[in-house]
Amino acid sequence: MREYRDPGNKYTLEYPDGWLPLTHEGSTHVSLASLTTGGFLRIEAHQFDPDESPEPDAARATLEALVDCERRHHPELAAPRIIHGTLNGSTFAHATFTRPEAGASNPADFGHTRAWVLVRGAVQVRCLYRCRCADIGVDDDDLDAIIRSLVIHDIPLLDADRFARYYYSVLKHKRPMLAVRPPKTSR
Repeated sequence: MREYRDPGNKYTLEYPDGWLPLTHEGSTHVSLASLTTGGFLRIEAHQFDPDESPEPDAARATLEALVDCERRHHPELAAPRIIHGTLNGSTFAHATFTRPEAGASNPADFGHTRAWVLVRGAVQVRCLYRCRCADIGVDDDDLDAIIRSLVIHDIPLLDADRFARYYYSVLKHKRPMLAVRPPKTSR
């Protein structure tokens, strides 16, 4: 298994051989492409404002919004069962649904979908897998391993202002007579 670390340090995960990470410079997501089926798992992280904590059931609400969007475009799609629970300190919601395209051999058919939303602290990670209807179940073991390995890092990194205040507090503690007031920050 290889490790993928989000450039924003919001999450890490492991993916097996036979999967290729595809990233685009400046993009907020990564896609893991299955070399077996051609299916792809798109993963995107979102960080809420630290002062605004997400709803207790944010994972389920986000997944329901995704399903509602799919059902607006495909009214024949039955409402899927949404499973929720906890994983690696995160709450999650998961659903699977299939909307077969016209003609089973249609190369553009990527109608089988598995979706996960994981939330921990102020970070939400959305995972959306799509494959051809003919490949249903082929990548399931790999997908389950990838999702089980996903760990959200909800510890905020120090920005310049917080670092300056932190450094000042350490300096003031060690040498009380050295500085009179904290440095001016952009806040």
